[in-house]
Amino acid sequence: MTTMRDVAQKAGVSSTTVSLVLNGRQPMGGPISVETQERVWAVARELGYRRNGLVQAVVSGHNRTLGFLAQHLHYEFISRVMVGAIEEARAAGYSVLVIPLHSNRLDREAIETCLEMRLAGLITLDMTQDALAYLHSEMRPHGVPIAFLDTSFRQDWGIHITSDDERGCHLAIDHLVQLGHKRIAFIGGEVGRGMAISRDQAFRDAMAFHGLEVPAHYFRHAQWKPSRAQQCALEMLQLPERPTAIFCASDGMVIGVQRAARQLSLQMPRDLSVVGFANLWIADMADPALTTINQPKDEMGRTAVRLLLDKLKASREGGEIDDRATDVLLPTELVVRDSTAVAPF
Repeated sequence: MTTMRDVAQKAGVSSTTVSLVLNGRQPMGGPISVETQERVWAVARELGYRRNGLVQAVVSGHNRTLGFLAQHLHYEFISRVMVGAIEEARAAGYSVLVIPLHSNRLDREAIETCLEMRLAGLITLDMTQDALAYLHSEMRPHGVPIAFLDTSFRQDWGIHITSDDERGCHLAIDHLVQLGHKRIAFIGGEVGRGMAISRDQAFRDAMAFHGLEVPAHYFRHAQWKPSRAQQCALEMLQLPERPTAIFCASDGMVIGVQRAARQLSLQMPRDLSVVGFANLWIADMADPALTTINQPKDEMGRTAVRLLLDKLKASREGGEIDDRATDVLLPTELVVRDSTAVAPF
């Protein structure tokens, strides 16, 4: 591998001069001539020299790499947020190191990796409050800002970015009510988990706004799993007074509801209307195509990067990282497709 010393020897200058030129700096004693700069760059290109970003980060204390910590990286929602973050970082001259989390609760090994890599900032999704607190306690002494996404657990520090799930749930229920539905059931995610908490409450609030009751057997949790959602739907749809519509806290769980409806020879949307949440790729490909709430997935990742870089820029100009809480709520919208229709009765 070509080193600065190799470039210096061929260009006939010192290694210090090469370092200054390649890093866009000038010595205290006066500027390096344009001729010398051009010669150094020409030799560097000829020899194929590449700067060692990690070494440079150690020396300068400024790494141009952000970390992205999350479980289930293969899930579409996670990957869409990640792609948005990567594209925004790349446009700003930064890279993103993806670090899989083995648990949303506390993954000390992953957090240790963040410290070892001297990352400039971190983006993480759907961690528990305890895990977030530990992550913050480890990163704060090193001046590493954190953006945590898609959770109802607000803190008095860091960048908190989420979609407006409350408005999204109200839009879903408003749509069903306008179609004449009154017996509306709900299948939520995992009890006690960040975004599941906010969607649970928002559904109840939206139903109350319209003066509609939520019987206990109309409110179930399926742990985000289509198979569990299928079982929940089967039980709901065989009640003496079955729901005419089901609102799911994620698009993925709708697949389970569709299977349950087919098992019972119910046609969607004639006999049962269904609304999902997230507007994933599967929503447009489902049969019938799914009415759902769109979350700005890519923009969540982009916003996280922009705000992290703003904090880093401010710290370079003014000293310490501003660790005060920054809350960002991004808009949701209703996407009407073919899975909802006028209530059958």
